[in-house]
Amino acid sequence: MAGMETTATSLSFTMMLLGFNQDVQRKVLKELDAIFGDEVERSVSMEDLNNLKYIEQVIKESLRLYPAVPFVPRTSTEDIKITSHTIPKGCDVLFNIYSLHRNPKIYPNPDDFDPENFSPERSKGRHPYSFLPFSGGLRKCVGYKYAMFQMKVVLATVLRHFTVHPACERKEMERWDFHLTWKIVNGYNIILVPRG
Repeated sequence: MAGMETTATSLSFTMMLLGFNQDVQRKVLKELDAIFGDEVERSVSMEDLNNLKYIEQVIKESLRLYPAVPFVPRTSTEDIKITSHTIPKGCDVLFNIYSLHRNPKIYPNPDDFDPENFSPERSKGRHPYSFLPFSGGLRKCVGYKYAMFQMKVVLATVLRHFTVHPACERKEMERWDFHLTWKIVNGYNIILVPRG
């Protein structure tokens, strides 16, 4: 599951969340205005990408709530003992990233959209495997950095020209269609309003 579908799905969820969370969107616009000023037509540079700290937090929070691939299959290569249970070698395991990302012991108010979950202060000391939208370890998505760059560029480009507003009820985001990736049933409805 690599490439464009997962990135497009993640961007769609992010745009929907920004539409439903205007306070967060205002912070994103403020960051963009500080970096780009009146230069709304210039390309996004690598320096810009590195400076888009809040947008990165927004993307990560969106990926936490709605990972494009919410379940990852693995096969145990050895017997693994977890508390009183043993997963035998060769056993197929389905790792539930969606539930991990909504664990209240890791993320306070786990169902809320809160980009501050990925601020340096809140991220400090968090286990590296508590956030796995691209999986982890040796099987981590090789394109994760590219996907993050791509999402930052798209958001920075779109949001320099438009604000995002919902064209449906929030509950529509909770009606999913799941195959190997997931999507909102009936698509993602947003309204783009030119910034003036």
